[in-house]
Amino acid sequence: MGETPSWTDIMQAFAAVIGVPLTIYTLYKLVAKDKERQAEIQNLTVIANQLTNMQIESEKRYKSSKKPNILIFIENIPERKSLKFIFKNTNLNSSLTGYNLANSAKIKNLDIARSGILNNEGSQTFYIDFNYNLQPIKNLKLDIDYSTEEGYIFIQDIIVWEQNGVYKMVPGPIIDKNNSALK
Repeated sequence: MGETPSWTDIMQAFAAVIGVPLTIYTLYKLVAKDKERQAEIQNLTVIANQLTNMQIESEKRYKSSKKPNILIFIENIPERKSLKFIFKNTNLNSSLTGYNLANSAKIKNLDIARSGILNNEGSQTFYIDFNYNLQPIKNLKLDIDYSTEEGYIFIQDIIVWEQNGVYKMVPGPIIDKNNSALK
């Protein structure tokens, strides 16, 4: 006959019977916790992406508030053979630090005089004066860059033409030079 099992053998068998289900249950709990952590990480990733998008939108709104609002007036002075453009920035939130006639090298047969930016009662004004020596200007395209105090650069195209002795113009929209749609 065989040996009778000892208490140790019985305890080992009992531990094995209980241990296997407990091990399986523990593994199940670990996997469930891991899935919870993964879901938490996913939620945090979504929140981080939303905060990034909010920051980008906030920057766009801020930059938009700094965009100059430019009124443009034309003075034709035939006796001086001069066509003068007066620019006035009326956006009190936008402080211009400079401007540039980007296509000045392409404008032929004209002497160009420019003023500095003058601050006047909350608005800013400057002018560009074209002196034509030979014949009056028939048409002209101006590419203007406006620089702001914050370092932003905005651009605008202005189309000018003469019609029956009167100068007319169509100023284009003022847009951010770094606009991704322009690249």
